[in-house]
Parts: sequence; C-alpha cells; structure tokens
Amino acid sequence: MNTRQRPRVLLIGPRPRPGEPIGGTQVSFSELCENFERSGTFELDVVDTTRPHAYTRGWRRKLSDAFGFAATLAALLQRGKRADVVMFNASSGGIAAAGPWIARVCRQLDRPLVLRVFGGALDLELERATPSKRRRLLDALSSAKLVLLQTEHLCAHFRGAAKLEKLPTTRRLERAPRPRGPRCERFLFLSQLRPEKGLDDALRAIELCPPQCTLDVYGPSLPTTDLLALRNHPRAVYHGALPHEHVARVLAEHDALVFPSTYEGEGLPGIVVEALQAGLPVIATRWRALPELVSDEQSGLLVPPRSPIALAAAMARLSLDETLFADLRVGAAERGRELDASNWQRRLEGWLLNVCGRTADRVNAASNYREVSP
Repeated sequence: MNTRQRPRVLLIGPRPRPGEPIGGTQVSFSELCENFERSGTFELDVVDTTRPHAYTRGWRRKLSDAFGFAATLAALLQRGKRADVVMFNASSGGIAAAGPWIARVCRQLDRPLVLRVFGGALDLELERATPSKRRRLLDALSSAKLVLLQTEHLCAHFRGAAKLEKLPTTRRLERAPRPRGPRCERFLFLSQLRPEKGLDDALRAIELCPPQCTLDVYGPSLPTTDLLALRNHPRAVYHGALPHEHVARVLAEHDALVFPSTYEGEGLPGIVVEALQAGLPVIATRWRALPELVSDEQSGLLVPPRSPIALAAAMARLSLDETLFADLRVGAAERGRELDASNWQRRLEGWLLNVCGRTADRVNAASNYREVSP
C-alpha cells in the first residue's frame, strides 16, 4: 500500500514507563500501538499520556495530572490537524475527566473522534458525576463518531447515548505454554498489589488449601501494599513485579490463575485473557464484568466476592478433580482464542476506516494485514 494513500490515526493513550507500576490500561494501549505498526493500514502518530507520580496522592499527583492534561491538549491541537481520525484511549475516569475537552478540541479541528474506554466503570462515573459533569460526558459520547466499550454491560447501559461497538480486551500471547501435568497444584496471582484486587483473600485461601497446593504472587507494589506480611507468608511466595515480556513464561509454569477481584473499575482484565489463552482455568469472583469473561464450569470457576473460604473450596476442588481440571483447560483455551488480538484489530481498523470516510480501503486493510509469528 502506498504510504501517502494511508489515512493517519492519532492515538492518544498511556504507554508503560520505566520505574512506574504498569497497569492493564498501559499494556492494552501499548499492544494497540504495536498492532497498528504491524498492520501498516494507517500512518501512526502517538501521544503518550502516561504521567509520573500517577500512583501518588496529594499535590504531587494533582500537579502531575494538570501538566499531563495540558500537554495532551497541546499535542492534540498541534498534531490533530494532520490526522484523519483521533482515537482517545483512557480509563473510565480519564474519559469522564478529559473526554469532553478532547471532544471540544476535535470539533474545533473538525476531526472525527473515537473514544475507547478501558475498564468497566463508565456507568459508575456517570452515576456519581455532578449534573454539569454528567452533561459534558454525555455530550462527548454523543459527539464522538464511535465509542468503544469493553463489556456487554456497558454497551447495554449506554445504548442510545452514542454510536457503540464492543471492543474487548485482547492479547497476542507470545509463546505457547509447555505441557503440564494432570493435576492442578500451582496457583498464580498476578496483578497490581492493591487490596481491591483480592490479594488478601488469595493469601487466606491458600492457607486452607490441600498441602500440595502452592501460590506464587507477582505484581508491582503500591503505597498501600503490606510487603512485610506478604514476604513472611507461610504458604505464598512473592516474586516482585513481572515485566510483560515474561508473562507467557510465568503462565506456562502454573496450572490456574486466581483472580478474586472486587476492583470497582474491573472490565475484562488482560491477565485473565492471557491466562485463558495459555489454557489456564481462572478462579474469579462474580464481580462486575468478570462473568462475561470467565464462564463458570466451562473456562474456570466463579466464587462470591470477599469470600476466602469459597475461594479455597474452588482451589481445592480444582486440585482434587483431575477430570474437571482437564475440561476447564480445554474451555479456557477455546475462550482465549476468541480474544486473539489479530481478529479484533481487523474489526477496529474497519471501523476507523469508516469513520474517516475511507470505506473503499476496507478490503485493502484486510489483504494488507501482515501476520507476525510469535
């Protein structure tokens, strides 16, 4: 495809930054940029919204947010003029706070805007907003040419308020896991170490599990993390933060993922998607959109939120029932294939081509998509 004939997309979103804890939003946005680079359908321009001190509090956080927001708007004003379509990628809170201003600038530049919402809490943001903030958010959603939501719940909630498409969390697992034994004994917890992700419940649950069961904990610590208690735990081993390029290897070394989250913004977590793609059953809570991702008794087991006893029972059941474990591994892999990034990238590029008025390029986009083997 001739480079000059390609439409230009301006991607605005957070990329991982050395020395800062990495969240699912950053991993997903980084993957999105890599997918665009791999496909070659669009000319790519990226504005990185990651700011230092994102996990601190007080004046330093507020100052960082203000400077980051001003820099993003300045970059959009300068570089948006050359774009055929602008795609703003942010968490629910980021969409609520910055989305109306991004939409206003895009209207000023006469450029079509696509909003991609990470996580599953946009309905809660709208519910808690003041009347004026609610009006601004709804206006931004309605003025966008397309709004991309992760979950079926959010699509149903905002149907009629904007032009919507569902774009779930996707991944391209870098390598296939090695064959594992017939028994489920090695459990994995991999997430930011914040209380609402369920780490305490996982630590209590492993103490109630059969003695052959182990729990390995990976993830970046936050100011609220009690590292001393974690490092002194009698049944769990903490391995520190895990670079994303090592996720596939760590998944291959384990039998099942434990994800007892009660995080308010939980959408379709990337680590759960990657675990499914690696053929690991997932034990998750019946919380927010998690049941959309993990089907009980098919690709994993669902337990009530904030119940270490129920979590331990599910872990023990999976450890003692080899037939169930084998069936759930098959179901997990099947569910993981549905969330392969390549297929969803083609859909996304088709939507963007329509938005920027290049519908005739859709066939070219599909034929020019270049697969890269892991």
